[in-house]
Amino acid sequence: MRWNAEDTQYSRTSFVSRTDNIIATKIESDKEKNINISLELTQLFTPKKVKNIDKISNIEKNVKMLFPDKWEDLNTPFIEETENKAEVNWLTLRRKYQLADRGYEVVINVKNQGGIVSNKGNRIVVKEADKVEVYAKVIPIEPFSESAIAFEKKAINDLPSYDVLMKKHAPIHAKMFNRVTLNLDKTGFADGTNETLIAGQKEEGKINPYLLEKVFNMGLYGLISSSGKNPPNLMGIWNGKWRPSWSGDFTLDANINLQISAANLANQKEAMDSYMNLLERIAPDWEVNAKNLYGCRGYLSGVRTSGRHNYQTHFGNWPGNYWTAGAPWLLFPCYEYYLCTGDKDFMLNRLYPMLKKQLYSMKIF
Repeated sequence: MRWNAEDTQYSRTSFVSRTDNIIATKIESDKEKNINISLELTQLFTPKKVKNIDKISNIEKNVKMLFPDKWEDLNTPFIEETENKAEVNWLTLRRKYQLADRGYEVVINVKNQGGIVSNKGNRIVVKEADKVEVYAKVIPIEPFSESAIAFEKKAINDLPSYDVLMKKHAPIHAKMFNRVTLNLDKTGFADGTNETLIAGQKEEGKINPYLLEKVFNMGLYGLISSSGKNPPNLMGIWNGKWRPSWSGDFTLDANINLQISAANLANQKEAMDSYMNLLERIAPDWEVNAKNLYGCRGYLSGVRTSGRHNYQTHFGNWPGNYWTAGAPWLLFPCYEYYLCTGDKDFMLNRLYPMLKKQLYSMKIF
């Protein structure tokens, strides 16, 4: 991001390092001693008590049903108050969920070149710096008593500069991104920035191939960047909301298949591995569903999952318990992966055992 203010050009660049597992940001100016910033960690919501059953969401109604003994003490969203601290060059945050012994921590380190750094309350203030680099990390904590802040601060403190981190990260990310390219006939069109391409497209009677290529690359970038322990979730991992629609979960009856639909065609084995990891994690619950609802062996998938469990919980107006085709629907992209790669180890040791259990279900239904 680049912008001008008072005859000064500023830039801010960010990336997430694949080698060092850190969110790195660099802020620069074309003039010395000209960067003045303040940083703090703030919550995106105002905790409130949920008491009136007529005015609460379906999520909250479910929580009241499942945790009646805790209901009177709960806030919405269901989290405890934040432990928020600021030291010179460091911001830290600890937050616990109210309904589980889990939570997360945030550690941020501010490295300034020139200027003066101070902390005021829960805020870090940098004045008259030549350059500022910010390293941030979000750490899931379970159990919540086992804090990782001290360990992560030491690891972050030992990191090299932003530019060195980028040089380590870029070849790995580029190798994944460059496995596939889309080249269209661009005769008669001019290249440009995103803004230029969008503005030009509004005036054209047909699709601008430059814009189409960029949309393709954007989708590929999103798939690569949001595939890790889990595949991309329903609302994306950068939606900016504390409580996104559908809880930002994995909706299995259509959405997750769309999210990873390009993985095989774009030769993104890492994305397929993240998808397979999710299925392997929740598949034991499919066997519970099949046994408890239909009295049979094999699989019966649920329609939504947080990524931890996938018991059948959607009944009534949304009859997810009748979705007997769910497991084969979810496993099919994995079979496509085998067809594309010929990876026999993947087929024999990961996919075939799941396909075999699915056949048990099909014989019954």
